[in-house]
Amino acid sequence: MTRWEYRVLHDLSLPQLNELGEEGWEIVTAEFDDEGEIFSALAKRGRSGGGGGGDRKRSRRRRGGGGGGGGGGNIGPMT
Repeated sequence: MTRWEYRVLHDLSLPQLNELGEEGWEIVTAEFDDEGEIFSALAKRGRSGGGGGGDRKRSRRRRGGGGGGGGGGNIGPMT
């Protein structure tokens, strides 16, 4: 499973966007000012290594009752 690192950015210029792209950042969403310049943006990139666990997966136990439908707070992956 890919783990993501996120960053909130403000007042970006085109050269700054290019630099972020070279560093592996991808703009997820952006807000623009009245002149059409990026006012703020949310960027993400895949996390590199770290954490040392390799491909080991952690399992989680659910608390509370039942599995199916309704009321869950699950949010799907951002693409």
